[in-house]
Amino acid sequence: MTWFTTRQAQCAIVWAAAVLLTGSFMDTAWAVDPFLVARGFTVRIKTSVAYPFRRDSQGTWYGTGILVDRERGWILTNAHVSGRSPSVSWVSWQNHAAVTGSLQYVDPVLDLALIAIDPTHIPATAREASLRCEGTPAIGTAIGLYGHPRREYFRGAQGIVSGLTSNLKDFPGEYLHVDAPTNPGNSGGPLIELASGRVLGVMTCGKDDSQGMNYALAISQACRVLALLRNGQNPAPPRLPVNWVRTADEPRDARVARVFGQPAGYPLLPGDQIVRVIGGTVSRLRSPVELTNELRGRGPSATLEVLRPVDGAPPKTLQIELPLVYDAPIAEREAIHFSGITAQFDDDVVFREVGMPAPQLLITHVDAGSEGDSQEVRHGDAIVAVDGKPISSLRALRRALAGADKTVTLHLRRLDYFQGRLFSDYFTPMEVRRLKVIRFSQGPIAGQPDKARQERHGALR
Repeated sequence: MTWFTTRQAQCAIVWAAAVLLTGSFMDTAWAVDPFLVARGFTVRIKTSVAYPFRRDSQGTWYGTGILVDRERGWILTNAHVSGRSPSVSWVSWQNHAAVTGSLQYVDPVLDLALIAIDPTHIPATAREASLRCEGTPAIGTAIGLYGHPRREYFRGAQGIVSGLTSNLKDFPGEYLHVDAPTNPGNSGGPLIELASGRVLGVMTCGKDDSQGMNYALAISQACRVLALLRNGQNPAPPRLPVNWVRTADEPRDARVARVFGQPAGYPLLPGDQIVRVIGGTVSRLRSPVELTNELRGRGPSATLEVLRPVDGAPPKTLQIELPLVYDAPIAEREAIHFSGITAQFDDDVVFREVGMPAPQLLITHVDAGSEGDSQEVRHGDAIVAVDGKPISSLRALRRALAGADKTVTLHLRRLDYFQGRLFSDYFTPMEVRRLKVIRFSQGPIAGQPDKARQERHGALR
């Protein structure tokens, strides 16, 4: 065992600081301290949501983020860290006060988001993460995690890559399975290749009551999103009205099981295997996840190479032109809040899958103790009509509710399977109070420390 003298230790500290500041010896720095550079690109994030949209909850929570573009002030994280609703986020480096950030992009499929802060408030010692956008790390690759497990801030852990999966029930995408210990607070943080210091993934989730079953979104998917955003393009994938063939094992291809909600003549048919996207980067698709990533930024249509089954003969190779339909960006969506109820239109593909009209005006949150709560309105209820008038837009809902302290009758439809029926209809009287429109902020927030907010919430350190 080798022991440093005091003089050697002092020199090592000075040398390591120089590496962090200059970045010219990154590989050598990683050989000395695998988390030295990670400390420069890893941030702490605190998010507060007052009016939750779909797939969000009300409250304040913490997570981790990765500086991916210093010039633009872009911080990559999970959508469940940034929130999918209008929110306030605070971002901080170690030993620096927090600055406010704005939500720039939320992916409608992946658990991925981008927060922007004012670049002039990024510390001089901070650095952009180096992302490994190509290839898949081998099983056994030595990795490190860096983040804030259970509010123990700026902590590291080590392990290996155990595998690759795109079969997680609640998390679409391609994930690296790692055995390193993770906890709440690690979400949004970097999965680091120890040999090179490059980021392999964004830590996202783990399986409860299991050991070594933790998952990071493969960074290659984030690289595609970032490239399109830098080019001024919408990186969101199109909405495909398709159910894919599933097996008990990992998917091996992108094969259509069912097409729903489309007129006759839709180019995809049950049994079609999508081999590749013409002009794409993947020569043979291994999963629907790869297809989703390939279709990002393709515009109104894409040309696909398809294998179509033929009775009594080998499959036929075709090229088809697939029309692509996109949802409105999450950061452009709005909601109405009244009487403690938050409601927004949702065009989830699930509605079309079960033959329901879409979009649906869904209640995404009910404040405890509010008028809505007292009338037993529930999260997930659909508003069908107000005073007998069907509601087809947020503007129509706002008009129907306008007026000081008026009382209306809400026609609500609830999925509850009652006495042999899938849905139940309720006609609920509601006193309308505190009517407001909820929107995302327009453009990046300046990012300077906000003294009033710091007094209420505390600077992040």
